[in-house]
Amino acid sequence: AEEKGFSQVLWLDGVERKYIEEVGAMNIMFKINGTICTPMLNGSILPGITRKSILELLRSQGVAVEERRISLEELAEAAKVALAGRTWTGDSRRSWTWPWRAALWARLGEGDKAGEMLDSLLRYNTLDNMFATHPPFQIDGNLGMVAAVCEMLMERSIPSTWPHGSAKGLRTRDGKTIEVKW
Repeated sequence: AEEKGFSQVLWLDGVERKYIEEVGAMNIMFKINGTICTPMLNGSILPGITRKSILELLRSQGVAVEERRISLEELAEAAKVALAGRTWTGDSRRSWTWPWRAALWARLGEGDKAGEMLDSLLRYNTLDNMFATHPPFQIDGNLGMVAAVCEMLMERSIPSTWPHGSAKGLRTRDGKTIEVKW
């Protein structure tokens, strides 16, 4: 992982390779349906004072906590719910948030939702000169849009409003150059 530029590794169970066990140098917890969920201690995760303290503190504050198996599929579904809840509310109309959410939807395999985010960036936060509007100009929206489109293409999460097309010279995370046609 380090050779590929990653500083952390998400470890999965060794048998089915679909349940989250731990992250390299930290405890990991998720909020799913209002409950804090963390992988249970099963022999591969070492009990530690930090984990124990966090769980005890959460419980003492009346927060629901579950120590159990958490699958990648369940986490992806929870991410979709959380992302949908942030799509049109709060500060969701800042220019940098549209491409960020487009890339996340693409990673979750939701091309149409990713496309909606890019359309909304253009509709709500882009000036006639194509600068993002977060006052008076925020490069995150502009460069983020390019990154989001690349993520959509790499993940093959193409909106249905893009019936056909192609892209050449996309570079993958592991350094390969690919061509995408749809």
